[in-house]
Amino acid sequence: ISEKFFDLRNELDNLTDTEKDAFWTWINYIGYNIADNDAQDLIDEFKHSYVGEYEDEEDFAYQLVDEIYYLPEVVKTYFDYEKFAIDLFINDYYFDNGFVFQR
Repeated sequence: ISEKFFDLRNELDNLTDTEKDAFWTWINYIGYNIADNDAQDLIDEFKHSYVGEYEDEEDFAYQLVDEIYYLPEVVKTYFDYEKFAIDLFINDYYFDNGFVFQR
């Protein structure tokens, strides 16, 4: 077993269970070789990329619009969240296993 395994295990102890699940999802998606990376750097990069847990891409789009764009309620009824989510996940974000990450 690589020494880096123990460093990573110690760093993962500081994450919540949900964050740990997201971390392993992120590792699989990105294709990192854990043995080749510094544990703290890996965790820092994960935290920078990890956005949160969502039901689907559209669920994330709803929250993003609510938090960032401050649209009036009447405008939200006309807003196409499905198309907005498609645009978001083409370049800026990716969704895997219920988690959203920034690219």
